[in-house]
Amino acid sequence: MLYEGFAQLTEFRREDERYNFYASFILHNESVIMGNLAKILVKPTLILNERELADLRLLEKTKVTLQTVNKVDNITISKTYEDVKLSDQEEYEIEF
Repeated sequence: MLYEGFAQLTEFRREDERYNFYASFILHNESVIMGNLAKILVKPTLILNERELADLRLLEKTKVTLQTVNKVDNITISKTYEDVKLSDQEEYEIEF
């Protein structure tokens, strides 16, 4: 450290960048009716070194894959949404 011509030796520890991504989902069961579109709201959170980041625009080539299973026939349907733009200000809405 240097201040007004005075220098002092000090230690500095640099941490490696560790990112974690979490997401909460909201789905109203009443909206899941055969033949209708349902909506899922996704609320993302990006963590860097155990601190919340406010800017999710750091994420590139973001995609969301939605997978549903028909419990009667055990049929799985997957749909991928490419180039998803996430925001810390609002939820991301998926219609399926």
